[in-house]
Amino acid sequence: MAKAEIDLLDSISAGAKLLKTNPTCREILRWTLGRCEGSWVELSTLEAEIVELPEYNEACPEPFFVMQWLVDAGCLESIDVDESGSPVDRAAMIESGATDDDIDDIIASYAYRTTEAGSAIDASFAPSARLAALVSEHPEAREAILEVIAFLTSGHTLGEIAVYMKDSLGIDQTDMAKGWANPISIVNKLSDAGVITFVNHVWETTDEGRRLLQEEGK
Repeated sequence: MAKAEIDLLDSISAGAKLLKTNPTCREILRWTLGRCEGSWVELSTLEAEIVELPEYNEACPEPFFVMQWLVDAGCLESIDVDESGSPVDRAAMIESGATDDDIDDIIASYAYRTTEAGSAIDASFAPSARLAALVSEHPEAREAILEVIAFLTSGHTLGEIAVYMKDSLGIDQTDMAKGWANPISIVNKLSDAGVITFVNHVWETTDEGRRLLQEEGK
């Protein structure tokens, strides 16, 4: 196997580990990969956009560290930029006689672009893929799972979800003691799938969750 292929597989493995072991900011990591897909995005732009996302909360690190984690995993590529946002060509500047100090003086920030490994991770952790995996584990619960996602488009507490599952979906206490049918379990699974999120003290369907509902005609 060529070194490039080995490096790619290593980065995909590192990216998968990063997202799996950081569930509280998994959607921020995924959003960043999607945002930087195909073109460079400057740090300050990413910082401003990330802190406005409903999934961003006090459990997430500062946006700069989100980018650095992804760079370290090989899922984002980083470049130096000057005050105008233009790339700093260090090699060309050195060739023209500039010193490292000269170059450092004009570096104002960084810009990021998603790598091939990052694109693969973004696709494999997409809510559509994770929800499909959840439904495949519990095919008999498919409609109930979609109904819960639809119910949460208006945002509800865990207690309200439990009442809805019992009164509207007809899931009794015996069922609720089992696997997916337990309100806490289904909330955790849907959150892990990236189709709902906890914001302003309620559980609410994410934008990607809403898109999946539209595809399902809900």
